[in-house]
Amino acid sequence: LAYGGGEVLSEDRPQEVMHFKKMSERFLFQKGVAAVGRIWELGAMEWQVDVSSLPTHIFLRTIPASGAFLRGMAGFPLVHKASGRCAGVGVFFFHQPLECDEIIVEELIRAVSSSSRLESILPSRPYVDSSSSSSS
Repeated sequence: LAYGGGEVLSEDRPQEVMHFKKMSERFLFQKGVAAVGRIWELGAMEWQVDVSSLPTHIFLRTIPASGAFLRGMAGFPLVHKASGRCAGVGVFFFHQPLECDEIIVEELIRAVSSSSRLESILPSRPYVDSSSSSSS
């Protein structure tokens, strides 16, 4: 799965976040490997409280994310309605460590679901918090 671009909305540290985005464009994510790969393989949402403290086998971009002052992460599969297959992975970052919050999850799902570019794709509902798991 290759990085497909996306919007960068950051009033805090915009240059660092843009650098992180550009660096991310060079990544190819393998199914089952690290956060994006796990989301893709399992078809389940993943929430990380603080990616800056994770080992790279859990989150490949730990060091660049730290440099961009990115901490919390919410990622979810984008599931094609017709086929039921994962068509991509959507990832949101936060500038502070952030515990999983159902209200935030609902807002992110609503934002992606209402996007005209993603009208045939919906994020799936379940989530996996692997921050407490050492085997993920």
